[in-house]
Amino acid sequence: MTVLAVAGYGAVFTALALVARNPMLPAAAILGWEWINFLLPPALKNLSVIHPCSRSARCRCRRACSRCRASRRPAPLAIGGLLALVALLLVLAARRARRLEVSYGGD
Repeated sequence: MTVLAVAGYGAVFTALALVARNPMLPAAAILGWEWINFLLPPALKNLSVIHPCSRSARCRCRRACSRCRASRRPAPLAIGGLLALVALLLVLAARRARRLEVSYGGD
């Protein structure tokens, strides 16, 4: 799970650094989104990187209750979705990096 989280956040922040001139404000917004993830409804939880990696994505009950069944996803689907997000963001970041011009002259 740690490797998946590192890959997910690494891809998100790599793409963010190539798009935003000053990535501090978008990074703070992503931090806020991930911090309030436990308060979000299940449909919005799926838009975060932390949800497939957290224990709350799995049922903690001894029996399968309806609340846990509705909010959890099978592990292969959660991992596959996170890896698809990583691949998409890295492809977009690579395409953006190819179009960047590097200036070594100070201004």
